[in-house]
Amino acid sequence: MLKINAKTFDTLQLALTVFLIASFLLFDSYAWGKISFILCAVLIFLLNIVKNGGRVRLRIEPFIVFFLAFAAYVALTAICAITPSETLTMARTLFRTLVCFTLVYWSYMDESDPYRLVSALVAASYLVAAYSVVVYGFNNLLHADDSIFNSASFANINSIAMFLALGVICDLFLILYRGFRLYSLISLLSIIVIAAMRTRKAIVILALGVILLLLFRFLKSRQAGYRLLRFFFIVLLVLVVLYFASKLPIFSGVNGRLEQMINTFRGSGKMDTSTVLRQQLIKLGWFCFTKRPLFGVGMGCTHSVAYANLSFDSYLHNNYIELLAGGGIIAFGIFYAMYVYLAIHIFKIRKFAPEWFAFGVIIVVLTLVADYGRVTYYSKTVLFEIMVLFLIVRIVNANRKEPGDPDETD
Repeated sequence: MLKINAKTFDTLQLALTVFLIASFLLFDSYAWGKISFILCAVLIFLLNIVKNGGRVRLRIEPFIVFFLAFAAYVALTAICAITPSETLTMARTLFRTLVCFTLVYWSYMDESDPYRLVSALVAASYLVAAYSVVVYGFNNLLHADDSIFNSASFANINSIAMFLALGVICDLFLILYRGFRLYSLISLLSIIVIAAMRTRKAIVILALGVILLLLFRFLKSRQAGYRLLRFFFIVLLVLVVLYFASKLPIFSGVNGRLEQMINTFRGSGKMDTSTVLRQQLIKLGWFCFTKRPLFGVGMGCTHSVAYANLSFDSYLHNNYIELLAGGGIIAFGIFYAMYVYLAIHIFKIRKFAPEWFAFGVIIVVLTLVADYGRVTYYSKTVLFEIMVLFLIVRIVNANRKEPGDPDETD
């Protein structure tokens, strides 16, 4: 009876977690969305307390320390910010996110199965993909009609596409390491939405993620030659599929935007105005950093600088430059110290948990690459991904049996 109850609580907790992750994109633009975000985190925490018979276990873990230090520093930059009110607003957002994520972290820190966390990310991506189809219409997405995103967008399309790309990568991870499940076909819906949104970052991250997954999965065996041959065969098959898929109408817009992105790196050929503007934003941000390298212009204030200089009210579309310009080298150091910590501890689990070593490396690499074209230090979806990695490292280490430990018996 107790096992049945525990399983029921686990199912309810996982369902709430899926809803919470999806709500970052589905309801964040609504005023009541922030309330549902907090309530959902509280319910997850309360369910965990009830499941444990009223026992509460609270610990100050590394993720909480890093997040708290960053949020506190953001608040402190209001002292020298060009617009203190905007910096304080950003600090409040981060502290609200910290409180909610801390409740979720405490609820999962004694979890024994890290696959549940990845499954929650995947299920949330299914929900976002399905909601996108309902909002935009399946036929409109297939014909890649740009007008639908201007008239009925529930969130930033880049954020939607990037999250769906993460969901597809996580789903492929589960397929490679846990086996194929029929409902994984829902990820095809995510790919259709990504293609329709013509988000270059998402396409690049998705392709890179698939290649890295295949590389880790098929090059870890002693039969290196056979695995290498298999890997190249699968990559070739993927490239062939992508080639023919690129000829479909839904990918026509993506092809053009990718070509323009390549032209940017080459320095010749046609470049779209979006790419040119992003380059200008990066140069402006770097200029701000050189003028105020220690504390920056204030976190959350860079969009004001962009508007004053480029008549474009936006953040800098580059997390590295955004942190340097907004909070100086200190903000940059505190935020990316989380990744340094993760890299060290992910490396330590490579021998006894190779699948989680692969997963951790891939997610960290993809996030760092994507940060070149987006601002993530306040993104709930990205911060949640980071929290999941901290939890996975913790769970894997907790599950590890020390040498010489006796085998468990029933």
